Order: sequence, then C-alpha cells, then structure tokens
Amino acid sequence: MPRCDAAVYNDQVRVALLVVATLIAGCGRIGFDEQVAPSPDGRLIDHIDQLVAYANQTCVIVNDAALCWGANDAGQLGDESTVDRTVPTPVHLPAGIVTRISQGESHACAIVEGVLYCWGATFDVKPAAFPLANAIGPVAEVGCGRGLSCAIVDARAQCWGINSAGQLGDGTQTDRATPAPIADAIELATLSVGDDHACAQGPAIGPVCWGHNDDGALGFGAAVPDISSTPTFVVADVTAMPQIAGWHACGLATGNLLCWGRNTEGELGDGTLTSSALAVQVKGLANVEAFAVGGGPTDFDASCAIVGGLVSCWGAGTQGRLGNGDVQSSPVPVPVTGLPAAARAVAIGYDHACALLVTNEIYCWGAGTRGQLGDGKQQSSLTPVRVAL
Repeated sequence: MPRCDAAVYNDQVRVALLVVATLIAGCGRIGFDEQVAPSPDGRLIDHIDQLVAYANQTCVIVNDAALCWGANDAGQLGDESTVDRTVPTPVHLPAGIVTRISQGESHACAIVEGVLYCWGATFDVKPAAFPLANAIGPVAEVGCGRGLSCAIVDARAQCWGINSAGQLGDGTQTDRATPAPIADAIELATLSVGDDHACAQGPAIGPVCWGHNDDGALGFGAAVPDISSTPTFVVADVTAMPQIAGWHACGLATGNLLCWGRNTEGELGDGTLTSSALAVQVKGLANVEAFAVGGGPTDFDASCAIVGGLVSCWGAGTQGRLGNGDVQSSPVPVPVTGLPAAARAVAIGYDHACALLVTNEIYCWGAGTRGQLGDGKQQSSLTPVRVAL
C-alpha cells in the first residue's frame, strides 16, 4: 500500500504550487499569440531580444541574458576564456537585464541595467564595467567595430579606439583609449558601427555618418574626401537607422531598402557591380521588415533583408553566406533556402549570416570553421543549420 501521510501530501502541494507559479510568471512575457522554443534542458525560451553578428562571432540576448559563440581568440565571447565555442555560451556579465550587446572584430560590449561592460581585445577576457565621460544617465546604446567602439549616453555619442580614418567622429585622427564625445553636440538615439566608420540617428534629425568614405560609404553623395572626422548627413531620405559594414551601408526609406558604397560583389542589390556614393534602391524588395549588412577589411560585403517573413540575401556568396546552397555572388536578392518558419531578424558577419525566426529558433549559414554557426560543429554550411540554443 502506498503511503498517504502528511509529509507526502505536503510534497505534492509544494510541487503543484511550483507549477502554478511558473505558469503565472511566464504569462508576464509570453502572449497567447507568441510561440516559444524549448532549450535542450526543457526550459522555455521566453523571449529573444537581439541577434548580432560580426567577424566570426554571433551573439543573442535570450531571456535577458547574453549568449555568444564562434571565434574567441581574443576573449571576445566574454566567457573568461580564449577557446572558440561551437554552441551558445553565457557571457559572464553581472546579474541584471541585458538590454543591448554588440560584437566587434575582436572585442564586444553590452549594457546591463544601464551600465556599459566591455571585454576582449584591449580589454580583459572577463567583462568589466567601462565608464563613459561625464555620464549622468544610463547608457542607451553601444556599437563595436574593428578596434573602435561608440556608445550613446545622455542622448550624446561618445567613441574610443582607433581613429586613423576619423572613425571616432571627434574632428581628429588621433587614437583614444578613453571615450570622447563626437564633434557635433546633436541628440542621438541609435547607432551602427562598422570596421572604420559609424552612423547614428536622432529623434529630430536624419542619419549622420563619419569615418572612412571609400566609394562613398558615408552616403553624403561623393567619394571625396575619403574620410570625414565629423558627422556628415546622409543624402538619402532614409527613415530608419542605416546599418553599415566594411565598405557599404543600407537604410530604409518608407519600406524600400536603399544602399550605397562599394558594390564590387553586388552588395548594393541594384543589379549592377557599380559602386555609388548616392543611395540606390535594392531591386525586387518592397515593405522590408528588417535588414542587415555585413563585411570586413577584405572586399567581400553582403546584405540580407526580410520581406513577409522570408529572408533574401545578395552580394558576396563566399562560404555560402547567401544561404541559397551556392557560393556565387549575386547583385540582386536571392532567397535563403531551408528556413522552417518566418524570420523576424537577421545578422551578418564576415562570412556567415543568421536569422531569428518567429518560433524563437535561430538558424545560421556560411562559414563555420570557428563555430560561428552555433550548431555544435566547426563546419561551414551552404544552407541554414539550427543553432543549439
């Protein structure tokens, strides 16, 4: 006969209450129309807030915590090691809600409860708080590139790091180890940092860019001068924050995607291989929901966009980065094949790309020899593979 004493009864009550409490807590973030994906240990992924990629790394914010995978030779994954990771690995940040994360070529930064933390090259392998100049309020945004970083605090941008192309925006070409405000005291809310240049946008102004301007990458309508050490307005009527990569940039204009800069691999998506200092419209796309650009110090940039939940990519197809089963480049968007559900975000590194699906799954494709595809392997893939969240 089974026991039916007070101890057993109390255990059963505690288990029941725990289940109810878990369900109630989850309802605070999960709507009835949302879908969730279970992690390998059975826990629900409540929400994924950001997906980023740069160089050979990928990061994501899951349930308010940061996870990264891929190359880690400079400690850029933030797990206090220099070992490459083939699956998402927690960044060793202090307790608190992670609101933003950004990967650069060999370092990264994140915002936790309004405080900026950085790690990797020029920093330590362990994330540490990084103070900004004369900051009063919380840090609102951060972006990392190749040897430089920028952040927005008190509605103003500050940058630090390498400045040979004026990429710190302070009116000089002098490297800075500590943050300094960009030259113009303009109110800003969002930013994007690339290899040697950066862009930002404010609530009352259109986007401005600064840094290297090879082939018109800054978008102010001319390829000369080849650098601008102060913010310059983008000529295109861009209504959403531009995203920049190694040699080109793209931005939204009432649902149409416009791109400018170098186009040797077709990364501008206008059907040509002609670079342009003026924005050109990407062919065949309308009502773009999200987009991303990628590239690096080598001349192999690419772009991706989401329309109706479907992902298309164009530009350099090296390592299968366009996700269509081929390594050929394309000057017009081609569909990514093999995604099992609609996508809501996309990110691109040097030779790989990833998409966040509405099911809260992440799929990546392209170069994978450093583990940047997150599927537990060190293999490249011409088509999307599921990240082992």
